[in-house]
Amino acid sequence: MDHDFYFTAGKIRHRITLLEKNLFRKAEPLPSWYYHEIDQVIIDPAQIPHDTCSGWLEIKPHSYWGNWQTNFVLKISFQIPSAWDSSTPSQLYLPIGEAGDIFSHPEMLITCNGERIGSADRHHHVIALPPTLKSGQSVKLIASGWTGLSSWPPDPDLATKLYMRPCFLIKRDEDAFNFMNLARCTLETSEMINVGEEAKAKFLDILNEAFLEIDWAVPLKSDKYFQSVSLAYSKLNRNLSSVGDCLDTTLHAIGHAHIDLAYLWRLDQTDGKLLRTFTNVVKMMEADAEYTFTQTTPYLYERCAKIAPDLFEKIKDYIQQGRWEAATQSWVEMDCNLTGGESLIKQLQLAQSYNQAHFRGAESKILFLPDTFGFCGSLPQLLQQAGIEAFVCAKLNWNQSNKFPHSFFNWRGIDGSKIFSHLLTTPRDVAYLPTPSTYKAEMNAYEVWGSVHYSTEKDAPVMMAY
Repeated sequence: MDHDFYFTAGKIRHRITLLEKNLFRKAEPLPSWYYHEIDQVIIDPAQIPHDTCSGWLEIKPHSYWGNWQTNFVLKISFQIPSAWDSSTPSQLYLPIGEAGDIFSHPEMLITCNGERIGSADRHHHVIALPPTLKSGQSVKLIASGWTGLSSWPPDPDLATKLYMRPCFLIKRDEDAFNFMNLARCTLETSEMINVGEEAKAKFLDILNEAFLEIDWAVPLKSDKYFQSVSLAYSKLNRNLSSVGDCLDTTLHAIGHAHIDLAYLWRLDQTDGKLLRTFTNVVKMMEADAEYTFTQTTPYLYERCAKIAPDLFEKIKDYIQQGRWEAATQSWVEMDCNLTGGESLIKQLQLAQSYNQAHFRGAESKILFLPDTFGFCGSLPQLLQQAGIEAFVCAKLNWNQSNKFPHSFFNWRGIDGSKIFSHLLTTPRDVAYLPTPSTYKAEMNAYEVWGSVHYSTEKDAPVMMAY
C-alpha cells in the first residue's frame, strides 16, 4: 500500500484525535463548582471555610475564575446515577483550567467524602472515585490547591485568567483508552527518522488494519462502538510483533517526582505539592501492581509524616515491599558546587539518620541528584565514605559546548576515590542547548529511542525517570 499516496499517517492521526474525544461510555455533567480564596495551604480539613461562610462564588462551566498565586478551595456535591452499574468504578473528568507557565498549575488535591483520592492539574484530568461508592450514593468533593503562576517568566500583572471547562462524572472504556495510547505510540514510532522504510510501512499497515475494525457508523457511545474498539486494540496488540525487534534493548521506566522545595513559590506550598504527588503515587500503586516509583528527599518524607501520617504509613509499606524506592542519601537535592564540605557531610549524615529511624535498611544506596547542575571533585570521596554505592544525575549536558562522553562511568574524585555513576540519556529539547537530557520523560517514541541512542554502553540496561 502506498501510504504517502493515501495519506495514511494523517488519517490515523485524525482518527486518534476522534478516538480521544470518545473514550467515555457514560458522561454525566457535574453541577457548578463553588470557589473560595483562602490565606494558607490547606492541610487540615478544619481549615476549609464552612458552607455558610461568606465568600463562596459559583464558577459555572465556560467561565473564567481565580487569581494568580492564590490558595483556593472548590466544592461540589452530586449523586451517582442510580441506573449506573456499580461493578466498574466511576471516574471524574476535571479539566479545571489551563495556565501559561512551565509547571502544572493550577494544582488541586481532591477529597471524596473526606478521603484523598488524587490530584488534578492541567496534565491530569481523570481521577478514579473509590470503588466502594455505589449507584445512587451522594458524593461531596473538596478540591484544595493553588492557582500557580501566570506565565513564564512570571508576570503578576498579567490579566489572563483560568478557564473552567465542563466537568463530568464518567465511566471511561479502558480498552479505548489503552488503544488510543498504543496507536499514538505506534504512529510516533513509525515517524522516527531512524525507522527504516520497510518497518515504517509495516507500522502503518497494522495501524490501518486495526482502525478498520472500528465501526464509526454506529453511535459513538454505544456498546457496539466500544466492542469494535476492543477488537481494534486486540488486533494492534497481536500484529505489532510482526514488525520485528526494532529496539532490542532493556529499558527501565521508573516513576519519579522531583519537587523543588521553594522555587518560585514559598516553602509552605511544598506541603501541598507533596500531598498531591504522594497521594497520586499511592493511588497508582494500588491500581497497578507493577508500578514503581523513586523519591529522593528525606525532608519531604518528614513533612508527609507530620501533615499526613496515614499517607506516610502507606509509603513506608511500599518502601518495604521494594516498589517505592527511597533514594534518600541526602537530606535535600543539594547544590554541589557552592556548598562547603562540612555542609555536604551534614546532608549525608541527616539523610542516613532519617533512613535508620524510618526505613529500617530498605532505602536505596543511590544518590540521585537529577536537577543539580554541577558537582565538586570531592564528592566521590564523601559518597564512598558514606557507604553510597552509585550516583545518578541528568544535568551534565546542560551546556552549549561540552557533551559529556559517557552515560555509565566510574567517577574518580580528587583523592582517587571512585563511585559508579550514570548520566540519564533521555533527550529533551531545550532552547539553546544542543544535547540536553532530562529526568522527566514523557514516554513518547522520540524519548524512548533517544534514551537508548544516546547511551554510550549499548549492551547495558537504560533507565528513564518520568
